[in-house]
Amino acid sequence: MMHIFVTGTDTDVGKTYFGAWLLRQWLAAEKGDAAAGHSLAFKPICSGGRGDAEAYAAVPGHGLLLDEINPLHFREPLSPLAAAAVEGREDGMDFADIVRLNAHVVRVAAKRQAQRVLVEGVGGWLVPLGKNPTLLVRDWAQSLGWPVVVVARAGLGTLNHTLLTVESIQAAGLTCAGVVLNEGAPAAVGAPSVSTPAPQSPATAPEGPSAPGVQRSALASATGVQRPALPSGVNGAILVALTGLPVFTFPAGAEGVGLLPVWLSGKQA
Repeated sequence: MMHIFVTGTDTDVGKTYFGAWLLRQWLAAEKGDAAAGHSLAFKPICSGGRGDAEAYAAVPGHGLLLDEINPLHFREPLSPLAAAAVEGREDGMDFADIVRLNAHVVRVAAKRQAQRVLVEGVGGWLVPLGKNPTLLVRDWAQSLGWPVVVVARAGLGTLNHTLLTVESIQAAGLTCAGVVLNEGAPAAVGAPSVSTPAPQSPATAPEGPSAPGVQRSALASATGVQRPALPSGVNGAILVALTGLPVFTFPAGAEGVGLLPVWLSGKQA
């Protein structure tokens, strides 16, 4: 059994792209294994479009309706606090909203007898949901009480953001299950490009599979100065050494079931 809350170091780091891929791997593992149980993914809060929730709804074999995946939808593409204020809720969400969302997830998961359940948060770990009292994504995850998986960008500059996020998760009394370093998602969220060359087989190192050599795209600073590309796998190795957590370097366009590390599979190591 595996129940996880997926958060990010920031918005647009690829939480849904990774989450939809993970759901596909879980569902593929169910085939031919009667004891595997069902797998579900939820995106309880959406702001702006519902593309993230639609990506989960589109995964073959998932079987949940869009409103089951995403019971709370704000019209504006803002933080939930700001989006709720636009709709007349000046103080944003409150704890009763969180209780209802979590109860919905637990109820649907129990009805489907789900053994693996993913709940994707919104934005980063400390994104505000409400202000009277202060309510953050962190508080939502605390209420749910599930282990947290952190999705972060794989490139230069991610170490500080990732370490701060992991530290805050642990300070909140929650288990950080591990870190996913996303090497880059295609434009279509949740739909890896089939034209991307097949990634290498998973390595035995704790940071997981990563393409060999140097990442192709150099990183530009705000001043426009080109910084050298970071050798793939470097940040993963550093994070493993500093946190003791498993780190999965998630290749762009990942398709293969064989890439799934044990710590994300719901199986015992």
